Amino acid sequence: MPKHVSCCVPLCTNNFRNSFGLTFYRIPKDESIRREYVRLLRKDNLKIDKLSRTHLPSIFPWSKKEKERRILSRTEATANTASKKRKVDVGSSTEIDEGTLIEIDHEESIPAFCDAATQTEMTVEMLDRMEAELKEMREEKERLARERDELSRELKRLQHVTKNQKFDIVKFKDSPEDVEFYTGLPHWDALMLLYDLVSQKAQNLNYGSYEKKDSGSEQKLGRPRALTLFEEFVMTLMRLRLGLFQKDLAHRFKVSETTVSVVFNT
Repeated sequence: MPKHVSCCVPLCTNNFRNSFGLTFYRIPKDESIRREYVRLLRKDNLKIDKLSRTHLPSIFPWSKKEKERRILSRTEATANTASKKRKVDVGSSTEIDEGTLIEIDHEESIPAFCDAATQTEMTVEMLDRMEAELKEMREEKERLARERDELSRELKRLQHVTKNQKFDIVKFKDSPEDVEFYTGLPHWDALMLLYDLVSQKAQNLNYGSYEKKDSGSEQKLGRPRALTLFEEFVMTLMRLRLGLFQKDLAHRFKVSETTVSVVFNT
Protein backbone atom coordinates (compact mmCIF):
# COMPACT_ATOMS: atom_id res chain seq x y z
CA MET A 1 0.00 0.00 0.00
CA PRO A 2 1.47 3.43 -0.90
CA LYS A 3 2.09 5.85 1.87
CA HIS A 4 0.50 9.23 2.41
CA VAL A 5 -2.74 8.38 0.70
CA SER A 6 -6.38 9.23 1.30
CA CYS A 7 -9.67 7.91 0.00
CA CYS A 8 -10.88 9.80 -3.09
CA VAL A 9 -14.58 9.05 -2.53
CA PRO A 10 -16.38 12.31 -1.70
CA LEU A 11 -17.17 12.82 1.97
CA CYS A 12 -14.98 9.83 2.96
CA THR A 13 -12.42 10.70 5.66
CA ASN A 14 -10.36 7.51 5.62
CA ASN A 15 -6.64 8.00 5.15
CA PHE A 16 -3.34 6.41 6.09
CA ARG A 17 -3.34 8.22 9.46
CA ASN A 18 -6.69 7.22 10.88
CA SER A 19 -7.35 3.89 9.08
CA PHE A 20 -4.40 1.59 9.57
CA GLY A 21 -6.35 -1.58 8.81
CA LEU A 22 -7.65 -0.45 5.40
CA THR A 23 -6.09 -1.16 2.02
CA PHE A 24 -6.01 1.70 -0.50
CA TYR A 25 -5.88 1.24 -4.29
CA ARG A 26 -5.11 3.60 -7.13
CA ILE A 27 -7.41 4.23 -10.09
CA PRO A 28 -6.76 1.66 -12.90
CA LYS A 29 -4.88 2.81 -15.98
CA ASP A 30 -7.41 1.40 -18.43
CA GLU A 31 -9.30 4.30 -20.07
CA SER A 32 -12.71 2.64 -20.14
CA ILE A 33 -12.47 1.57 -16.50
CA ARG A 34 -11.12 4.97 -15.54
CA ARG A 35 -14.13 6.65 -17.17
CA GLU A 36 -16.38 4.49 -15.03
CA TYR A 37 -14.45 5.56 -11.94
CA VAL A 38 -14.86 9.20 -12.98
CA ARG A 39 -18.57 8.66 -13.48
CA LEU A 40 -19.07 6.78 -10.21
CA LEU A 41 -16.90 9.05 -8.09
CA ARG A 42 -18.09 12.19 -9.86
CA LYS A 43 -14.55 13.53 -10.02
CA ASP A 44 -12.38 14.35 -13.01
CA ASN A 45 -9.02 14.74 -11.25
CA LEU A 46 -8.26 11.09 -10.56
CA LYS A 47 -4.76 9.61 -10.50
CA ILE A 48 -4.03 6.64 -12.75
CA ASP A 49 -2.86 3.37 -11.23
CA LYS A 50 -0.13 1.37 -12.81
CA LEU A 51 -1.89 -1.84 -11.96
CA SER A 52 -4.67 -3.27 -14.01
CA ARG A 53 -7.97 -3.81 -12.20
CA THR A 54 -11.40 -4.27 -13.57
CA HIS A 55 -13.68 -4.18 -10.50
CA LEU A 56 -15.37 -0.89 -9.67
CA PRO A 57 -16.17 0.76 -6.29
CA SER A 58 -19.73 0.51 -5.06
CA ILE A 59 -19.94 2.25 -1.68
CA PHE A 60 -20.74 5.97 -1.87
CA PRO A 61 -22.53 8.46 0.38
CA TRP A 62 -25.28 8.85 -2.19
CA SER A 63 -25.75 5.09 -2.71
CA LYS A 64 -29.17 3.76 -1.68
CA LYS A 65 -29.37 0.66 0.42
CA GLU A 66 -30.87 -2.16 -1.57
CA LYS A 67 -34.24 -3.25 -0.30
CA GLU A 68 -34.49 -6.86 0.73
CA ARG A 69 -36.15 -9.10 -1.77
CA ARG A 70 -39.73 -9.95 -0.98
CA ILE A 71 -40.59 -13.56 -0.35
CA LEU A 72 -43.10 -15.19 -2.66
CA SER A 73 -45.49 -17.66 -1.08
CA ARG A 74 -48.19 -19.76 -2.70
CA THR A 75 -51.72 -19.73 -1.33
CA GLU A 76 -53.49 -23.03 -0.89
CA ALA A 77 -57.18 -23.59 -1.62
CA THR A 78 -59.25 -24.93 1.29
CA ALA A 79 -62.01 -27.49 1.15
CA ASN A 80 -64.66 -24.91 2.06
CA THR A 81 -63.75 -22.56 -0.76
CA ALA A 82 -66.81 -22.08 -2.93
CA SER A 83 -65.22 -19.91 -5.59
CA LYS A 84 -61.79 -19.38 -7.04
CA LYS A 85 -61.63 -15.88 -5.72
CA ARG A 86 -61.70 -14.60 -2.16
CA LYS A 87 -61.20 -11.29 -0.47
CA VAL A 88 -58.34 -10.58 1.91
CA ASP A 89 -58.85 -7.57 4.12
CA VAL A 90 -55.49 -6.04 4.98
CA GLY A 91 -56.43 -2.45 5.45
CA SER A 92 -58.45 -2.64 2.16
CA SER A 93 -60.36 -5.28 0.16
CA THR A 94 -58.28 -6.99 -2.55
CA GLU A 95 -59.41 -9.85 -4.81
CA ILE A 96 -56.86 -12.60 -5.48
CA ASP A 97 -57.08 -15.84 -7.42
CA GLU A 98 -56.76 -19.15 -5.64
CA GLY A 99 -53.64 -21.10 -6.48
CA THR A 100 -51.72 -18.06 -7.76
CA LEU A 101 -48.53 -16.56 -6.40
CA ILE A 102 -48.94 -13.69 -3.98
CA GLU A 103 -46.12 -11.30 -3.36
CA ILE A 104 -45.88 -10.81 0.40
CA ASP A 105 -43.50 -8.59 2.28
CA HIS A 106 -43.10 -10.59 5.49
CA GLU A 107 -41.21 -7.79 7.17
CA GLU A 108 -43.69 -5.03 6.30
CA SER A 109 -47.18 -6.27 5.33
CA ILE A 110 -47.81 -8.82 8.07
CA PRO A 111 -46.40 -6.69 10.91
CA ALA A 112 -48.28 -3.70 9.53
CA PHE A 113 -51.48 -5.78 9.57
CA CYS A 114 -50.85 -6.85 13.14
CA ASP A 115 -49.96 -3.34 14.17
CA ALA A 116 -53.13 -1.97 12.57
CA ALA A 117 -55.31 -4.50 14.43
CA THR A 118 -53.50 -3.80 17.67
CA GLN A 119 -53.78 -0.07 17.15
CA THR A 120 -57.49 -0.40 16.40
CA GLU A 121 -58.06 -2.38 19.58
CA MET A 122 -55.99 0.10 21.57
CA THR A 123 -57.92 2.98 20.02
CA VAL A 124 -61.27 1.41 20.98
CA GLU A 125 -60.06 0.82 24.53
CA MET A 126 -58.72 4.35 24.70
CA LEU A 127 -62.02 5.79 23.48
CA ASP A 128 -63.95 3.73 26.04
CA ARG A 129 -61.63 4.88 28.80
CA MET A 130 -61.87 8.51 27.68
CA GLU A 131 -65.67 8.26 27.53
CA ALA A 132 -65.76 6.84 31.07
CA GLU A 133 -63.43 9.56 32.32
CA LEU A 134 -65.53 12.20 30.58
CA LYS A 135 -68.66 10.84 32.25
CA GLU A 136 -66.97 10.96 35.64
CA MET A 137 -65.81 14.52 34.97
CA ARG A 138 -69.35 15.56 34.06
CA GLU A 139 -70.76 13.98 37.21
CA GLU A 140 -68.06 15.66 39.28
CA LYS A 141 -68.80 18.97 37.60
CA GLU A 142 -72.50 18.64 38.39
CA ARG A 143 -71.73 17.73 42.01
CA LEU A 144 -69.42 20.73 42.37
CA ALA A 145 -72.06 22.96 40.79
CA ARG A 146 -74.64 21.79 43.33
CA GLU A 147 -72.21 22.34 46.20
CA ARG A 148 -71.37 25.79 44.82
CA ASP A 149 -75.06 26.72 44.71
CA GLU A 150 -75.59 25.47 48.26
CA LEU A 151 -72.56 27.39 49.52
CA SER A 152 -73.72 30.50 47.67
CA ARG A 153 -77.15 30.30 49.31
CA GLU A 154 -75.60 29.69 52.72
CA LEU A 155 -73.24 32.64 52.24
CA LYS A 156 -76.13 34.93 51.35
CA ARG A 157 -78.07 33.71 54.36
CA LEU A 158 -75.12 34.31 56.69
CA GLN A 159 -74.52 37.73 55.18
CA HIS A 160 -78.17 38.59 55.73
CA VAL A 161 -78.06 37.29 59.30
CA THR A 162 -74.81 39.10 60.05
CA LYS A 163 -76.07 42.28 58.49
CA ASN A 164 -79.28 42.25 60.52
CA GLN A 165 -77.93 40.68 63.71
CA LYS A 166 -78.35 42.80 66.77
CA PHE A 167 -76.10 42.95 69.76
CA ASP A 168 -77.28 40.27 72.19
CA ILE A 169 -76.08 40.28 75.78
CA VAL A 170 -77.52 36.77 76.22
CA LYS A 171 -74.48 35.21 74.53
CA PHE A 172 -72.38 36.52 77.46
CA LYS A 173 -74.72 34.93 80.00
CA ASP A 174 -72.03 32.54 81.28
CA SER A 175 -69.27 35.15 81.31
CA PRO A 176 -69.53 37.44 84.37
CA GLU A 177 -66.55 39.47 83.13
CA ASP A 178 -68.32 40.35 79.87
CA VAL A 179 -71.62 41.08 81.64
CA GLU A 180 -69.85 43.44 83.99
CA PHE A 181 -67.91 45.06 81.12
CA TYR A 182 -71.05 45.95 79.15
CA THR A 183 -73.56 46.68 81.97
CA GLY A 184 -71.57 47.39 85.13
CA LEU A 185 -73.41 44.60 86.97
CA PRO A 186 -71.29 41.75 88.46
CA HIS A 187 -73.05 38.84 86.75
CA TRP A 188 -76.09 37.68 84.79
CA ASP A 189 -78.31 37.05 87.82
CA ALA A 190 -77.76 40.62 89.02
CA LEU A 191 -78.69 41.91 85.57
CA MET A 192 -81.92 39.92 85.50
CA LEU A 193 -82.79 40.93 89.07
CA LEU A 194 -82.51 44.61 88.18
CA TYR A 195 -84.54 44.11 85.01
CA ASP A 196 -87.32 42.39 86.93
CA LEU A 197 -87.47 45.40 89.29
CA VAL A 198 -87.90 47.97 86.48
CA SER A 199 -89.71 45.99 83.77
CA GLN A 200 -93.13 46.29 85.39
CA LYS A 201 -92.94 50.07 85.44
CA ALA A 202 -91.20 50.18 82.03
CA GLN A 203 -94.26 48.67 80.35
CA ASN A 204 -95.96 52.07 80.59
CA LEU A 205 -93.12 54.31 79.47
CA ASN A 206 -94.15 57.44 77.60
CA TYR A 207 -91.95 57.97 74.51
CA GLY A 208 -93.59 61.30 73.69
CA SER A 209 -94.34 61.72 69.96
CA TYR A 210 -92.53 58.42 69.32
CA GLU A 211 -95.03 56.34 71.21
CA LYS A 212 -94.50 52.68 70.21
CA LYS A 213 -96.35 49.45 70.74
CA ASP A 214 -94.88 46.09 71.65
CA SER A 215 -94.34 43.65 68.83
CA GLY A 216 -97.26 41.23 69.04
CA SER A 217 -99.53 43.76 70.74
CA GLU A 218 -102.45 44.95 68.66
CA GLN A 219 -104.13 47.16 71.28
CA LYS A 220 -101.51 49.83 71.84
CA LEU A 221 -101.32 52.51 69.16
CA GLY A 222 -98.10 53.71 67.57
CA ARG A 223 -95.24 52.29 65.57
CA PRO A 224 -93.98 48.76 66.40
CA ARG A 225 -91.01 48.54 68.69
CA ALA A 226 -87.69 48.05 66.89
CA LEU A 227 -86.25 46.67 70.14
CA THR A 228 -87.72 44.61 72.93
CA LEU A 229 -87.99 46.13 76.37
CA PHE A 230 -85.03 44.04 77.55
CA GLU A 231 -82.88 45.22 74.61
CA GLU A 232 -83.77 48.86 75.41
CA PHE A 233 -82.80 48.20 79.04
CA VAL A 234 -79.42 46.71 78.05
CA MET A 235 -78.72 49.51 75.54
CA THR A 236 -79.37 52.12 78.26
CA LEU A 237 -76.99 50.34 80.65
CA MET A 238 -74.28 50.13 77.95
CA ARG A 239 -74.51 53.87 77.27
CA LEU A 240 -74.29 54.62 81.00
CA ARG A 241 -71.46 52.11 81.56
CA LEU A 242 -69.29 52.63 78.47
CA GLY A 243 -70.34 56.09 77.35
CA LEU A 244 -70.90 54.83 73.79
CA PHE A 245 -72.02 57.27 71.14
CA GLN A 246 -75.54 57.05 69.78
CA LYS A 247 -74.19 56.15 66.31
CA ASP A 248 -72.24 53.23 67.76
CA LEU A 249 -75.27 51.94 69.64
CA ALA A 250 -77.43 52.41 66.53
CA HIS A 251 -75.07 50.15 64.57
CA ARG A 252 -74.93 47.56 67.35
CA PHE A 253 -78.71 47.31 67.81
CA LYS A 254 -79.64 47.93 64.13
CA VAL A 255 -81.78 50.96 64.79
CA SER A 256 -81.62 54.66 63.96
CA GLU A 257 -79.77 57.22 66.06
CA THR A 258 -83.10 58.90 66.77
CA THR A 259 -84.44 55.69 68.28
CA VAL A 260 -81.34 55.40 70.50
CA SER A 261 -81.80 58.97 71.66
CA VAL A 262 -85.53 58.62 72.39
CA VAL A 263 -85.12 55.31 74.22
CA PHE A 264 -82.20 56.52 76.35
CA ASN A 265 -83.87 59.80 77.26
CA THR A 266 -87.12 58.05 78.19
